Amino acid sequence: MQQGRKATRTGWERWLLTCLLACVAVFLPLSLQADDGLPDHISSRGYLMDPDGNLTLGQVEQLPFRPMPQVLALGHTSAVIWLRVDVEPMAARDLVLTLQPPYLEDVRVFLPGTGVDDWQHVRLGMHVPYTERGRSEGHIVVNLPDRATPANLRAYIRVQSVQHLVLKVQVMHAQKSLQQDMQRSLLVSFGVGLLLTLAVLGLLHWGSSRDRQWLIAAATMACMLLVVSGTAGLLDKYLFPQQPLLATGLKDVASIGYMALMQWYFLRLFRLYQAPGWTVLPNRMYLAMAPLLLLAVWLGYAREAWLLHVAVIIMYGFWGLFSLWFVRFGDGYIRVLLALLFLAQVMMVLYLELSWLGLLPLTDVSLSVLYPELAIGLLVGVAQFLVQWRRDHLALRSALMVRMRAERMQQELYWETSRREEMDGLLGMLLHELKTPLSAIRLGALAVAKGWEDMPPLVTGRLQRIHQSVDAMNMVLDKVRHTDRMETGAWQISRESCDVQVLVQQLVAECSQPLRVRLESGLEQPVQTDPDLLRLMIGNLLENALAYSEPESEVCIHLQPWSQGGGKEGFRLRVCNRVAEGHQPDASRLFTKYYRAEHSHQHTGTGLGLYWVRHVALAMGGDIVYQGELDEVVFELTLPG
Repeated sequence: MQQGRKATRTGWERWLLTCLLACVAVFLPLSLQADDGLPDHISSRGYLMDPDGNLTLGQVEQLPFRPMPQVLALGHTSAVIWLRVDVEPMAARDLVLTLQPPYLEDVRVFLPGTGVDDWQHVRLGMHVPYTERGRSEGHIVVNLPDRATPANLRAYIRVQSVQHLVLKVQVMHAQKSLQQDMQRSLLVSFGVGLLLTLAVLGLLHWGSSRDRQWLIAAATMACMLLVVSGTAGLLDKYLFPQQPLLATGLKDVASIGYMALMQWYFLRLFRLYQAPGWTVLPNRMYLAMAPLLLLAVWLGYAREAWLLHVAVIIMYGFWGLFSLWFVRFGDGYIRVLLALLFLAQVMMVLYLELSWLGLLPLTDVSLSVLYPELAIGLLVGVAQFLVQWRRDHLALRSALMVRMRAERMQQELYWETSRREEMDGLLGMLLHELKTPLSAIRLGALAVAKGWEDMPPLVTGRLQRIHQSVDAMNMVLDKVRHTDRMETGAWQISRESCDVQVLVQQLVAECSQPLRVRLESGLEQPVQTDPDLLRLMIGNLLENALAYSEPESEVCIHLQPWSQGGGKEGFRLRVCNRVAEGHQPDASRLFTKYYRAEHSHQHTGTGLGLYWVRHVALAMGGDIVYQGELDEVVFELTLPG
C-alpha cells in the first residue's frame, strides 16, 4: 500500500512538473516580447543629464537637449535626468503621458498652465503614495491637458532615482494606457503566480520530507516574490498604498535576502555532494557580506548595494560553471541542469547589462528588461525545483533498492536459519548416535574386565587403551557440541559466586596426570562468573598442556587477582608448560578454527578447543593471549568477576 501511495505521489508530481515547465516555457518568450502596436503621439524627444541635480526648470529650458531614442539606456547612473517631450499638434482629449519603468523613485512632470510662463507641477514615483497618484495604472501616468484645436504641447520630466536602467516615455489615449497596463499586469501576475506555486510546492515537499533544501528553495522564491511585487508596484498598490517607503525598503531587503538564500542553497548543495572547500568560498563571502549590504541600504547607499548585487550574480554564474567540474554529483542530470542554469543566468544578466549600458540596441522595452528579477527568479526557481525533485527521485530509488536488498537479506537469513536448525538437529542426532556405540564399547570393556579374574597383562593394556580411546572420542564430540552451541548463541552465560581456587584444585585432581601439575594461587575470594563455562575452559587449557608438553615435564598453573583502571576487577590464570624445541604452535593461527600444530597429529583432537575458549572468554568480557618462548608455552586467561 505504501509503495502504491509513493507511485501515486510520483505520478502526481510528474504531472505537476510538466504543467509547471509548460507554463514557464510559455511565459519566458512572452516576457521577452516588446510592446508593439500602441500609438505614440510624440513628435520629438530629448534628454539632458544633470549630474548635480541642481538645475531648475527655467535653467533647463535654456539648455540644449540631446535627441532621445524611443528607449533610452542609461546604465547605472545616479544623475538626475531631464526629459523634454513635444506632443503632436492635434485636437485630442483624454491623452496621457506614460513613463516606464514604474520603479522610478522621484518623478516630477511639468505641464504648461494657463499663462505664458505658468507651469503645472505633478509629482509621481515610488516615493509618492499610490492613493495620491491619480490613476490606477501600475506604471507612471499623468493626464495631459485637453486641446480643442490643434496646438503644440511641450512637457518636461525630471527623473531622480537610484536605478536609471532604461527610460521610455509615450503619449497615448487613456484607454490605450489602461489596456497596456492590463496586459502587462496579467503577464506579471502570471509570473508571480508561478513563483508562488514554486514557493508553495517547496513548503509542501519540506513538510513531507523535512529536507532543509526544500525549505531554503521555498524561502528563496518567497523573497523573489516580494522583489518582483515591489518592482512591479504591486506592494504599493495592494499592501502599502499609504506607505511607499516601507514597500521600497521591503523590496530592497528581500532582494538581498534572495541572493543570500540562493548562496546558502548552493553552499549546502555542494557540501551535500562533498565538494572541495574552495568551491563554496564565494557563497561564504556573500553570506558574510549580506548584513553589510542591508546596513548600506538602511544608510541610503541602495545604488551601491544594487551594483554589488548585480556584480555578484554575474561573477557567481561564471564561478558556478567552473566549480561544477570539481563536485561529485554522481548524477549527470543534476550536473547538466546546474550547468544550464548558471549559463542561462550569466547570458541573461549579460544581455540585460549590455542593453542597459546601451551597447545593444533597444527598440522597445520588454517585460524582462523592465522586471529582470522575474525572469531570473523563474529560471532559478525551476532549476531548484528540478534539482530537488531529481534528488528526491534518486533517494526514493535508493531507498527502494535498500528495501529490496533488506528483504532479500531477510529471506536469505530465514533460509540460513532454517538450514542451521536442520544442521543442528542433524548434528545432535549424529552426536547421540555416536555416543551410543561408544557407551556400548565402554560397557563391553567393563564387562570383560569384571568377568575375567586372572586377566593377562596384554588384555589389560588393550582394555585400558579402549577406555582411553572412548574418553578421547567423547571429548571430541563434546568440543564439537560446545562449539556449535557457542556459534549459534544457544549457550547463555550466567553469573554466580564461584571459588576459582577450589574449582582449579578439583580439575587438577580429576585430570589424567595430576602429579605433573603444580598450582600456585593468590586468589582467595570468590568471584562472580559462570562455573560451568569456567570449568570447561580451564579443563581445556589443562588437558592441552598435559597432552602437548614434554613427557614427565611439569605444568604450572598460576592464579591471582587482576584489576584494571575504571574499577574493573577479576582474576588472571596462567598455564605454563614446556615443549620440545621447534614444537611451538603458530601464534597467528593458534585461535583459529580447526587449527592443529604440525607435531600434534599423534594426539586425538579437533582444533576447536582454543577457538572455543577464546570466543567464550570474549563473550564473558575477558580474553586469552598466547605468550611463547623457545621451549615454553604460556596461555594467560583474564576474566572479570
